[in-house]
Amino acid sequence: KSFTFWFLFLFLFHFIFHSSILLKVFLNFLSNFNRIITFFNYYDIKTIELYSEFESSLPLFVKGKNFLSSHAEPAFFMTENQLINSMKDGNIIQSLTWTKNGDVEGLPAVEMLESMLPNFPKALYFAGHRPVYQNYELREKDRFVQFHNPNKMNFVYIDNNRDFNFETDIISLD
Repeated sequence: KSFTFWFLFLFLFHFIFHSSILLKVFLNFLSNFNRIITFFNYYDIKTIELYSEFESSLPLFVKGKNFLSSHAEPAFFMTENQLINSMKDGNIIQSLTWTKNGDVEGLPAVEMLESMLPNFPKALYFAGHRPVYQNYELREKDRFVQFHNPNKMNFVYIDNNRDFNFETDIISLD
């Protein structure tokens, strides 16, 4: 157990500081330490490395013709230029991956939609991260769509050639 603790501590210390992620993320890790220990005890190191490579290959933010998307609701407004350089800014990384429900400054998703997609008044911002108990939940003037239901395997289908249909475009695989 002691070896596991120090291995995890050194691994995460190396990862956090070499990835320029803020100390805030490390403190979040500490608050979830028991779950992380369980994770590391359950999976072998090669599986963890492969999953880490996969997660690192995912974009932090996506801009489509008629939508924006990130893992979590943005905590604050960000410009397109800030997002292009986001991997150098721990505050932006934190904002797009760990925001709690309602823990936002103003209406950042709406402001980002209006700034980046001004010609698409029906454009939506999609994210998961925090759980909802239906297929989706709307916030921020009904333009921020949260669709992470932990009891379902939901995904969103976005067709750039038509408006989003909440009844048919949030698909559950369960």
